[in-house]
Parts: sequence; structure tokens; C-alpha cells
Amino acid sequence: MKTAAKFSASSNLLLRCLSALLVPLARFCIRRSIKFQDFLEVAKAAFVNAAGEEAERKGLDVSHSRISLMTGVHRKDVTRLRSGDTRARVKTNLFTRVVGMWLTHRRFSKGGAPRPLTFEGPDCEFADLVREVSREVKPHTVLFELERLSFVKKQGGTLHLKVQHYVPRHDTVPTFGIAGDDIGDLLEAVTENTFHPQEVPHLHLRTEYDNISPEMEPKIRAWFMREGEQLHERARRFLSRLDADVNEKVAGDGARLRASITSSSFIETEILSIEKKE
Repeated sequence: MKTAAKFSASSNLLLRCLSALLVPLARFCIRRSIKFQDFLEVAKAAFVNAAGEEAERKGLDVSHSRISLMTGVHRKDVTRLRSGDTRARVKTNLFTRVVGMWLTHRRFSKGGAPRPLTFEGPDCEFADLVREVSREVKPHTVLFELERLSFVKKQGGTLHLKVQHYVPRHDTVPTFGIAGDDIGDLLEAVTENTFHPQEVPHLHLRTEYDNISPEMEPKIRAWFMREGEQLHERARRFLSRLDADVNEKVAGDGARLRASITSSSFIETEILSIEKKE
């Protein structure tokens, strides 16, 4: 009985945590006329995909029955969802790593600045750059995406990088794909800090002031962008020295550690009704 009561209390706590996380998502849906039925269908697909990824990560057989058991989603729904293209996911991190490699690897940068790279032919420098990140994607596919977003410029037979990071601001799905990665990392960080705290916790800080004149918005936006970009530039320099893909002097033993740091800012103008004192 004590074990059952303890499990029930733990379950209730997790559901309260889940409720806190779902409120912003519900607000997002309501403001954009996404109905609960549509949300439920998308949630089912998300559960199915997540369960499949988790089973694969643990080396388990990814069967419909196993996924149904893991998620509570009816087996016929699992079969229906897995027969479609629900596992398709925009791999925005691929382009992030290509840009990051270009900025930090000594073969593709000089003095902290990206070098112009040759881009024609299978053995060009740009193809070599892409292969350093992944051999599962064709270099011309990456080049097309970077060109489409005006992140690179062809000049004099070489390719020039025009940005310091990959953020597809004008592409809705990839942009929200990055946001999903951010939310996932934040949730894991908060979960570990809360339930399995380490001597040095994951970074989770928030600074907010709520009585600032709207006239200050341009100044605040500029400060946030400037300071955030400088932070990530320092982070790239620091982490690239420790990454075996970038620094050939770092010995790899087969195990990998992924480290990420995310920055975001938000400015909301609120109209306050101020009663005049008599």
C-alpha cells in the first residue's frame, strides 16, 4: 500500500509539472485557432515517434505492440500513424553544424574567420566540409539550402559565408524545429536539476523586468542580440577546441558527449491602465 501511495504521489507531481508545460502550448494553439482534436492527433504522432526513438536508443525491437504499450496509444492508431510520414523531421542541426564547422575548423577558417571555399566538383572544399559533418547528405543539397536563405555568396569561383550562425527565420517548420530542440534540451536540464541534481547543475537562468518604457524596445533588442551573439561566439571557440570533429588533436574513445547552450529573448508591450490619484 505504501508503494502504491508513493507511486500515486509521484505520478500526481509529474502531471502537475506536465500541466505547467502544456499551458504555453495550449495558449499557442488557441491564439492560432488550432483545435483540441487537431492537437490530440499531433500529440499521438509525437508520442509514437518519441517512443520509437526511445526504443531504438535502448536497442529494443520497435514493434507496433511495444510502442502501443509504451505510449497508451491504441495499436490501430500506432499502425496508422507509423504507416505515414510521421517520422520525417527537419534536421536543422545539420546546417548548424556545417556553419559551425566552417567558422571554427582550421581547415575551413583562418584567424577566426571563415575562408572562401571552392564549391565545384565532388572533391571541392565545400564538399569536404559537408563530409566532415555527415556523409549521409549530398553537399549540393546543403549548398542549395544555404544559397536559398542567402547565407552564402558565390564570388570569383569560391563560396563565401555571410552569417555567423544558422537560424532559418523565414522558414516556419525548420524554425520551430530548432525551437523544439531548444525546448527538449531545456526540459532535460530542468528535469535533471530538479530530480537528479549534480554538483554543478545545468545552466537555467531567467532575468526579467516588467516596468520599462516602450521607447526603450529598440535599445533592448539591440543589446540582447549583441550580447547573445558574443556569448555564442565565445561558446563556439571554447567547445570547438574540445570537439573531436573540429580538433583533430582531441582523441575519441568511442563515447560522445553533446553540449549545447541556447539563448533567447522576448519583449512584450503591455498597456497598463493607471488610475490617477485624487
